[in-house]
Parts: sequence; C-alpha cells; structure tokens
Amino acid sequence: WRRRAAVRTQKTPVLPGLQMKCDEFDGIHALSSERVHPQVWNWRKMKTADGLPIYGAGQCHLDGLVFLARQLKEAGYRRVFWFNMREEPLVFLNGTACAPRVEGKLNENVDYLLSIQGFELDGMEARLREDCVAAAAAAKGGGGLPVWYEEGGVNAQKPLDVQADQSFTVRAAYADHVNKQEGTATCEYVRVPIADETAPEEQDFDQLVDELAGLAADGSERAKATTALVFNCHMGRGRTTTGMVCGAILLRAARGWKPAEGAAAAALPAPTAEGRDLKRGEFVGILTLLAQLDAACHEKGLGLKCKLLVDACADEADEVTHLVAAPAKCIEKAEKAAVKAAAGGGPEAPKAGPAEDSMGTPAFWRHRGVKYLERYAYLLLFAAYVHRHPTGERSFTEWMRTHWAFKRTIGELELE
Repeated sequence: WRRRAAVRTQKTPVLPGLQMKCDEFDGIHALSSERVHPQVWNWRKMKTADGLPIYGAGQCHLDGLVFLARQLKEAGYRRVFWFNMREEPLVFLNGTACAPRVEGKLNENVDYLLSIQGFELDGMEARLREDCVAAAAAAKGGGGLPVWYEEGGVNAQKPLDVQADQSFTVRAAYADHVNKQEGTATCEYVRVPIADETAPEEQDFDQLVDELAGLAADGSERAKATTALVFNCHMGRGRTTTGMVCGAILLRAARGWKPAEGAAAAALPAPTAEGRDLKRGEFVGILTLLAQLDAACHEKGLGLKCKLLVDACADEADEVTHLVAAPAKCIEKAEKAAVKAAAGGGPEAPKAGPAEDSMGTPAFWRHRGVKYLERYAYLLLFAAYVHRHPTGERSFTEWMRTHWAFKRTIGELELE
C-alpha cells in the first residue's frame, strides 16, 4: 500500500528548468450545462438511480473550491472525501491553479513522475510554492513570476506578483483555507496520483479501498446522507471519471449490489464470435479475461456480473467520457486519421494527452486505445476483487499477485 508520511518540503528546487502555466484554458469546460462558478469547470454529480453521492470536477481555482465546499454543505453533506487524481505537481498562486511545464511542451503534463507517491508530491509542491514566491520577489522590477496563460489556443506569458499568504499547495489549500471558511463541508484531502490516459496502478486501487473501507462498510442511512465523494484531475475528464467509477464500484459491491433482474441470466459472447459490440467493451482480450475470472475464482457468472457492474457505473458517469466506449472511439479516430493521411492531410493533434512523436496518427490513436482497454480491464478486475473482499481485508495488490495470469492477459490486449 502507499505509505503515508508527514509533509516535508523537498530540499532541491523544483522550478529551475520548468515554466509555470495556468491550468485553465478556453474550452476546458466540456459539459453542455453552464459552469456553476467562474472558477469551476466540469462539475457534475454521478447520475445514479440509487443516489450515490459521487461528484467529479476539473482542478478548479481556490475560490472555486470554496464555492463547491459550500454547495456540498448546503446539499446536506457534512464530510467530503476529496480525491485529487493528478500525478503532476501544482500550486495555487494567488488562488490560481498553476502547474509546471517543460519549455516547448506547454500543453503537456510533465511525464517523468510515474509511480510517484502522494507524500512525495506534497513535498514537491511545498518546495514549488517556495520557489515561485522567491522567483516573483526576485523579479519585482520585471513585474513578478512569468506565468503562461492559454487563451484562444494561443499561449501568452504574463507576470504574476505571487503573494505568499495567498498561495498554497493543494493539501494546504484544504487544511489552511477551504476548511477554515464559513459554511463549508469538512473536506478530507487525499492524493491518488495516476498517470494521464492510463489505467490506475494496483497501489492506486489499494489506496482507494484503504480510504473508503470504513464508509463502504457503514451501511447506515446517516453515513450515506452526510458523506460525499469528490474526484478531480486537471480537466476533470479521464482520471476524474475513473475515480468516480471506482468509488461507485466499491460502495455498491460493499453494500451487496446485484444485477438487474434477468441481466445475470444473459450470456457473454464467445471471444471470437461475430458481431461483438466493441462499444460495449466486447473485445477478444476482455471476453477472455472475463472467462478467466469465472475459472480462477470458481464462481460461474462472476465475469458477467463484474461487467454489468462496471458498465452500469460507466454509463452513469459518462457526461465527459465513457470508459467502456473509449477504446472503440480510438479505433474510429485511427481510421479517420488513416483516411486523412492517405488523402495527403497531416495528423490532427489531440487536445490533451501524453507526449508522443506521432500525435494524431493512426499509430497514436491505436496506442491510446490499448491503454484505454487496459484501464477497462483493471476496472473489471477491481469489481471482481471488491466482490470477493468488500471490506478490504486483503489488498488488491495481494489479490492480483495470487491471480498472476490476469496480468498476462492484460499484457496481450489488442484492439480486436
């Protein structure tokens, strides 16, 4: 499991060699509904029939966080588990969410922090805040710290006079600011760092279970009515939706979820059957994995049950992205890119994602599709795990180590 440690400021500077950029950009709000606050984007509640109190959002600036904490309090929630799913460091400079970027790659997250721990990010962000305050003070004559802002698809640099008393790390934003404001729900901040556009690591699932085991086991109506879960990443899309679906899977499995009447009697298609619905995740590797679940766990129908649960949760959290349909959409984008390339057109770069040499090419989209397929496979395995161990008495990592053959199947996934 991810170990916890006290926040210690990193000794070595973070800012040198990097440039700060504001998180917000034109078009970051992807919902059809209007923003609930000028400093909030992609805020929504999971549309569940059983009323699960699960929310998702983009990073939001500091005033936006306070607004949401007050909204949650007004909705009757006294306690909020707030999961930040970002693997990249960030700080609130004068209340504005900003993240470091590499020069020449301002539209891409720093991509060398794979498997970083939450307490390491805490220390890194504490030092980054200090670096930014010091850099702004040293550049008083020049107006302050240069920060990039993206407007209309164009990046422009503006000086920011960073004030120490108005600038916070993410953890301090909750402990030293949000939770001290009047009329806010009590927010318990949790960092679960996940690389963008990929499946969570096993330790990520372990951390979610560790944090939520008590809530999942508490079936009282009071706990259900007064505690909310909020997940966010940078834009509030992929990693946020993944967290929302994981939270719903965990809470439902712990509370004895059962498929709709008649659904469990259905049968999954054979892995190589004709007419499989790829938009519903019926890929060869996925169907093979579901059959393995039945055999490995000695429970007939477990694979189908897990798929029904994951698909239902994904359907209810689909306002920004659909985790089940995502691999099939990548196939469509790869085919369109191939047609465009054959006609002599250049590749169309996606709006956001990891750094790759051939962004927008058929190879790029197929690679991303495989990553999305791996994410879906891990969600199915997580559903099987919480079905077998709803109280988390055994970690997901330990369970996966026992069923090592699942990893081999995941490693061989293809878009077919």
